[in-house]
Amino acid sequence: MPFVEVLKEVDATLYPDIVEAGSINAAISKCLSDIGSRLVAGESPVNKFMPYVRVVEGSRSSQTQLSSGQRLFLTNFWSEGVMFGNASSDNLADIASAIHAWIAEKSSIEKMSVLFKFFSPTEGGKAHEAGNYVELHWKSLLETWKISQNPFKIRSIKGLHSFLSMNLLHKTRFINGYFTYLFHGNYKFSPIPLIKAAMKRPELRQLFPFTSLNTLCFSRTTGYPFTMDCPSVASQGNGKYCVFAPSSREVIGEGTIDEVIEIVIKNLPPNCGAAVSGTADDFVS
Repeated sequence: MPFVEVLKEVDATLYPDIVEAGSINAAISKCLSDIGSRLVAGESPVNKFMPYVRVVEGSRSSQTQLSSGQRLFLTNFWSEGVMFGNASSDNLADIASAIHAWIAEKSSIEKMSVLFKFFSPTEGGKAHEAGNYVELHWKSLLETWKISQNPFKIRSIKGLHSFLSMNLLHKTRFINGYFTYLFHGNYKFSPIPLIKAAMKRPELRQLFPFTSLNTLCFSRTTGYPFTMDCPSVASQGNGKYCVFAPSSREVIGEGTIDEVIEIVIKNLPPNCGAAVSGTADDFVS
């Protein structure tokens, strides 16, 4: 879904039904009731700052906001701490039907795509349903860091075509940008070497990876909030790396990449297995 600015206050011209109902929560609750749904939109602290509605039941939830500049309800769909899809429609009744299908009927991504043409599944959601979400995220995390550290590098045929279609001035700026990043980028604290090393070890690759600033962290659940019971590791910027105790900045080991990876593995929780679906809130050892 392309970037869309969300409203901070309800625009009566675009959303007269929201104004009439008194709030977006009341309006969407009415739409849910009209289709016989048991779901109700609850209040959220976010409502103090902007029109926002969250509907939740069990491990599934949805969040809806209002677009600025055009009438459009922006909704995303979550399960077990992972966003499975998003949707946008100018019809609140259609959004309510999608929310009911996702949460109350526990519809799959495939069924949601068939029922609602305005529903778009995420790659993560599709991978989660297919059972390879952790593997996808390892690759995605590595690629994201590569792009952030050198956004000018051409990595695909599509990128090459885009470069070739530029005029001479834009090509020159692109090339200058590439060499600027190549020779002056600060890679000393990059987590990329750590991600690559961790991916080679089954004990770590079975866990869900994420980064906090430049620190590589591991979770035993695939959804947010993550478990914080595994060590984390970061570069010291001098060719050495350090390992932090779980949920702490206490250093429990230092050394080369291979040495700190071993330290992380030795300090994993007892009987640490593959990351499971869900969040830290419902994780059971």
